[in-house]
Amino acid sequence: MLLILSFFGQIIYFAKDLLVRIIPCIEGLTFKIN
Repeated sequence: MLLILSFFGQIIYFAKDLLVRIIPCIEGLTFKIN
């Protein structure tokens, strides 16, 4: 149980890090399009 929770924790942490990097790129692209 604890192993699964830590595993999900790592995924969420990784996903947040990924979003922080991706969102500015997406905003930059949409700004160029508009």
